[in-house]
Amino acid sequence: MKNFLITLISLFIPCKKKRRNVRDYLRARFNVISNRNPMMIKKYPCFPNALIKKNHRCLIVAPHPDDECIGCGGIISKYASNIDVLIINSSGVARNKKELNAEHMADIRIKEFNQCMNKAKIKNRWIFRIFGTPPMFEDIEKHFDEYLKTVDFKSYDRIFMPHISDGHKEHRYVSTCLLPRLLEKSGFKKASLAVFYEVWSTIDDPNYFEDISSVVKNKSKLLSIYKSQGGDNYAKRILGLNQYRGLVSRYEYAEAFKIVPMTDFLELAKKENSDFPI
Repeated sequence: MKNFLITLISLFIPCKKKRRNVRDYLRARFNVISNRNPMMIKKYPCFPNALIKKNHRCLIVAPHPDDECIGCGGIISKYASNIDVLIINSSGVARNKKELNAEHMADIRIKEFNQCMNKAKIKNRWIFRIFGTPPMFEDIEKHFDEYLKTVDFKSYDRIFMPHISDGHKEHRYVSTCLLPRLLEKSGFKKASLAVFYEVWSTIDDPNYFEDISSVVKNKSKLLSIYKSQGGDNYAKRILGLNQYRGLVSRYEYAEAFKIVPMTDFLELAKKENSDFPI
């Protein structure tokens, strides 16, 4: 039945090349919607609808400046008016003792973040000035009450965060230890969704792919603003992941996410936060 419908629809397209492209696209979308894509898992099947709709308020929580663009630069480019960004830690880490000490690096990274958000037209954004020697768990914990006073977590329909198995220890700490306590303390919308994004390791079982083909150049420009992290060369490497995700989802470029109900996220976090006895 599926192949019959695809063939029937494609017959209305006169151009042979476009007809083939439409058939490939429809097969991919049917496979995703019917949960036959091998990248999907049964408990959280494919999310077939648009992740962000016109009335949605979304918060991207990033451990450090640039993480928000690595994982969600396409989302930011497409839905800037829906999005606020919270950077937990400015990540001031010394490059050398004199010219690029920890405090100086924190200021550089804060400046780059604000330039990036200006370019992306993100109005509501917050970054906390923290510097020292990683991992900076204790310094982050000192700002716990400030995070609560600054951000109204219960006002968001979608909250983005690094996935809970990310390869960076501070990323896992934010997603499995810090953010769950902030949400439990502040409260959250019952219908809100937790959205895991990719930074320093891939998501094993994504259940949503956002087509970022139309904004990939803009994502590249945003990443290139972070010159302290590598600039243009840095952007090219990140976009390699998006191109690979495009192979899976049949887009040219895509960002991969795992979407779960917020209550399920809190349960998952409890099982994963044993590394952080805070």
